[in-house]
Amino acid sequence: MTEKAIDPQVLEDGGRAGHWGLIGIRERAKRIAAQLDFWSEAGVGTEVQLTLPASVAYHMSALKG
Repeated sequence: MTEKAIDPQVLEDGGRAGHWGLIGIRERAKRIAAQLDFWSEAGVGTEVQLTLPASVAYHMSALKG
């Protein structure tokens, strides 16, 4: 199986023209004060890391409670 990856230039540019996926993900992360990071390499794949402040995570958890 060949590993797919998001073109690093697409990540740097913020997405592809006419596509809203990366833009939407970034907007949502910003809205909840999260840090969003992407690492991508052809033939290896793409890794996405979302780091959420504890104050936000625990507040959301308490609301589900």
